[in-house]
Amino acid sequence: MHGGNHKARRIEHRLAGADANPYLVTLAILAAALDGMDQKLEPPSPVKGSCYDQGYPNVVANLQDALRLFETSDWITTILPLLFREAFINCKRQELSVFQNQITDLEIETYRDRI
Repeated sequence: MHGGNHKARRIEHRLAGADANPYLVTLAILAAALDGMDQKLEPPSPVKGSCYDQGYPNVVANLQDALRLFETSDWITTILPLLFREAFINCKRQELSVFQNQITDLEIETYRDRI
């Protein structure tokens, strides 16, 4: 039986971080699944191990690259309205700016004696 017992079927998604908005993650997963069904796409094999180590082009390890992919995605425009996308992008740019302007303990320890 394809997919196992129908009573035990589920969507298992472990890529989103704990800081992700669960409603947006659910929206994206379900919209992608629906899009795949509409296009009659065959789902890929489950990923074993870390997806970050397997060369998937849309799996990135930092907010800057994720934001770039989000901003340039034609598909995102089909599931989220323009006003929401603009507000989300602006919010994440501000968040990224705050992170990038923080001096970490590692930087202090590394450069303290050089200044």
